[in-house]
Amino acid sequence: MEVITLGLSRSGTESLAVALKQLGYENVWHGYNLVDQSDLYEPWVRLMRRKWGSSRGWLDGSSGGQEHADGSCKITRADFDTLIGDCAATCDAPPAMFYREMVEAYPEARVILNYREDLDAWYRSTMATLMQTRNATTMSRILAYFTSSGYWRNQVYNFVMGRFYHGDFEKHGKWVYQEHMDKVRGFVPKHNLLEWQVKDGWEPLCEFLGKEMPDEEFPSGNPPDTFLQRIAAANVERNRRAWANLITTVSAASAVVALAAYWIRKT
Repeated sequence: MEVITLGLSRSGTESLAVALKQLGYENVWHGYNLVDQSDLYEPWVRLMRRKWGSSRGWLDGSSGGQEHADGSCKITRADFDTLIGDCAATCDAPPAMFYREMVEAYPEARVILNYREDLDAWYRSTMATLMQTRNATTMSRILAYFTSSGYWRNQVYNFVMGRFYHGDFEKHGKWVYQEHMDKVRGFVPKHNLLEWQVKDGWEPLCEFLGKEMPDEEFPSGNPPDTFLQRIAAANVERNRRAWANLITTVSAASAVVALAAYWIRKT
């Protein structure tokens, strides 16, 4: 692990991930890894349970760190290595949500706090993307229980909303964003921290990382329509399997009910 970036989603994370790859960092983690490798949802949820306990946060009065009766919540380098040990750099969630644990686990890594100067623009972008991918209908919430990846994906969203954004992104998103920035600034030594935004481009990034500046434009962003299309494409196969499992379950239950009714009539 050479570089940890701790800016929240929709803060230029994909542009930064592409830029780091162009600078020679192999295998850069981005939140899209979860979309492309759905088997990673479950182990990330288990780390979230280690950190926060319940996914509902203050809404149900639960305490954090449910796997540690003494109140400690030690997430080690070995824990992270099972998920991102082959990465030279990380961007986006979930790693950014574990800012303290990540920095402690990889003290040799350089730390970048990517951000958006316009807080309202970040809020609108998040509302138009991440908040649109939640299970908004009753049917979509039911389907989530009929595939393993759907269930664990739902748990990730529950933690993001219930714990990280204190139950309601619309009400708490902006102050959580600002508080996250302040926490990172207060925790990471200044000599090892670069505050950076996409419009800053290559120069400060390359100077901080000791890399030569590429002779090309900085990578473009991740517009909302592209984001939603990618999520929708990933959901097609998941929903197909969920419907198949739901139909199988209903058919099996109907057969059991019919068989029970037949034996009742016989007796």
